[in-house]
This record gives sequence, structure tokens and C-alpha cells, in this order.
Amino acid sequence: MAALGAPVALGIGVFSPSQWALSVVWGITLIVLFLIDAALSTPPARVAVEVKPPAGLSPGGGAGRIRVRMNVSGREAPREVEMALEADARLNLAAPVAKAAVENATAELEFIATAVRRGLAPLLSLTARWRGPLGLVYRSRRWESVGEIAVTPDIASAPREALKLFSRDARLGLKLDLDPGQGSEFHALQDYRPGMEPRAIDWKQSARRVALVAREFDVERNHPILLAVDCGRLMCEPVEGAPRIDHAINAALLLAYVALKVGDRVGVYGFDSRPRHFAAPRSGLSALAGVQAIAARFEYSAEETNFAFGLFSLASRLDRRALVVLFTDFADATSAEMMFGGMSELVKRHRVVFVVAHDVALETRAGAEPRTPADVTRAVIADALLQDRLVVLQRLRRLGVEVIQAPAGKLAADTVTRYLSLKRRERL
Repeated sequence: MAALGAPVALGIGVFSPSQWALSVVWGITLIVLFLIDAALSTPPARVAVEVKPPAGLSPGGGAGRIRVRMNVSGREAPREVEMALEADARLNLAAPVAKAAVENATAELEFIATAVRRGLAPLLSLTARWRGPLGLVYRSRRWESVGEIAVTPDIASAPREALKLFSRDARLGLKLDLDPGQGSEFHALQDYRPGMEPRAIDWKQSARRVALVAREFDVERNHPILLAVDCGRLMCEPVEGAPRIDHAINAALLLAYVALKVGDRVGVYGFDSRPRHFAAPRSGLSALAGVQAIAARFEYSAEETNFAFGLFSLASRLDRRALVVLFTDFADATSAEMMFGGMSELVKRHRVVFVVAHDVALETRAGAEPRTPADVTRAVIADALLQDRLVVLQRLRRLGVEVIQAPAGKLAADTVTRYLSLKRRERL
């Protein structure tokens, strides 16, 4: 529109220089039209948005839809709205800008998001803009911190993994059978058969039925299981393609699924230099979603782990005997010294399982063929550090701690196997 007035102004300047003042009329007219359009357009204060993010996303678990609803109050609404969404680096937006028509003073838009890595991903800002009725100006409004999405590890594979590990015990899909008859909790009565324990005979019922009847026992249920995850600096180091803490969380979620499935109660605890998150043990598979949501809040911390503070704090939060499964790591014997005081406090009342992944870097260094004097030095130091780790693990075993040391990819399977072994032996 401004360009259309340029030839007219040029013609006035060439053919009628005395009428030069007329050349600015078009510019003034445009300014007036802009002001009128701005006055007639919808004020930002009358625009409100409602953002509905998905309940959660998982890396590699598919895309989610972030739904945005805009409502306009008061005067006539614009015909179309354009919105731009800014999200955390944990999310990848297919298209950060979207447009939608406004009908009945309402517009609805969608943004498609996929998860990049685990964590709590905030939606940083949402900006909306719309044209005035003349189409000459834009009005806009920006909202900060419009929501957050919990990017959690994928638990859709948990039933398949559990079934794969324990298919011999599966009944009707995935009903884990924990060897009825070997526990201490009364389950049912059955006819006595040769080979059964004579002490299992119920003599009163046998007298009533005039036949030998034995009690069948099941493994005791409703045990509290506390999954404690170290979120400190060492746990953020990568191993086998992912940070140690992600391997630990995957193992913890599989263990939580199995424990809830067989009737125990599961809670979760996260700490680094101080306690960060805690959820008391709860029962039922519905509690798995809560464990998953808290696991999403475990950040990749750069702080050193304070074992004394973290473990003593955990001991004070548990009001009855529980199975505490600690996923952690340590660099050497010196850094592990702070751990023994807290461990000693925990094992007084609780069964403790200590889960640590193999240090692949040290094992590779220690076993590599030396080619230079520097390689020999590295191998000797790596071997010394591995020996320190063995000493620490032996001290933990002497305290009465169950120790699991496995490759990162096998942590989940080994942890669940040890849990079921302890449960069958009534050692929870």
C-alpha cells in the first residue's frame, strides 16, 4: 500500500512541485488506517489460552499431541490466529508454529511433540498473534511457563520383559507364580499327598473330614519395597549408550512392575547431595504411574552424592521393615567410606540390595594389551581401582547387604531375579 502511493507522490513532485504537500496525504492516510485497525482489533487482554499437554511421553515411544484452546471475550474475535510454542530441549516439536481459524470466539490448535530424553520438560512459552479487521496490523500476546510434560522411561515393554524372564511361572498371561506351598502365609487347604510335609497337616480339619488335609502356604505379600536411586554426578556418566541413571531407572521400573504384580507395595526415593524426591510405598498396579512420574523428575545432577545424608534421611522415613534396593555407583574406596555409616544404619532394620553396574572403562583399561609405558601405567591404575571396588563390595556383603554387580544391560534382569529369590526364601 505504501508503494502504491510512491508514483503519485513522484508525479506531484515532477509536474506540480507547488502542490508537494499532497504527496504526504497518502502516508498520513495509511497511518490513520493502521491506528483504526489497531483500535478495532481484539485487545490482548481479552484473549485467554488453555494448554493441555499429554500426560507423559517416552523417548522412542511415539509422538504426543499438545492441544491449545484459545478463547476470546468481548468484542468481535479475529478470523484467524497464529501461535508459536517454545519447549524445553527434552522435546522435539514437529512444527513450532501453527495456525487455526477462529469460530464462535474459539480456536483450537495442536502441536506434535516427541521426547528426546528423560526428565521434566517444561513448555517455556506460547505466543499468539492475530490480524486486525482491516488486515493492516498484528496484535500479539505471550504466556510464560504454560505447562510441563514428564518424559518418562518407556514401561510398555515391562510386561513383555517380565514374561520373558519368568515365563515358566506365567499363568493366564502374566500372573507370576511364586511357588505356592513354600511360603509362610496361609493360602488354602488341600488333600494330603505322600511327600508333603507332615507338619503341614491340619489335624482339626482332618478329623472333621475323616481324611488327611494339609495346609497350603503362599509367599507373604504386601511387603514394602523402596527403590532408592542415586542421582549424583557419577550416575550421569554414559555406559553402553546411556547414562548410568537411565539404566538404573529402567531396572527400577521393571522391578516395580513385578513387585506390584505379585502384591507388594512400592515406593521410590531419589537423592544426590541431599534428598530430592520421595514417595511412600503404595500397592496396586495403579501405583506404577506414580513411580514413573517421580522417576521422570530425577535430574542429571552435577553434584557429588552425599551418602551419609541421603541414607540416614531414608532410614528416618521408613517406619517399618522394608526391602531397600539402592541403585548407585562409586569411584574408589575413599569416596565409598561415607556410604558405610548409612548402610550400617539401614541394615539394622531393613533388607538392603546394593545394585551397581560394571565399570566398563576400568575393565577395558585393565585388560587392554599395553603397547607403551603409558598404557602399562593406565592398566595398573585401572586394576588398582577395580580391586578397590571389590574390597568395597566385600565389606558391604559382610554388613549383610545383598550385592548385585552386573553389566548395565543386565541390571534389570539380575535385580528382579534377586528380588524374587529373596521373596521365595522369605528374606524380605
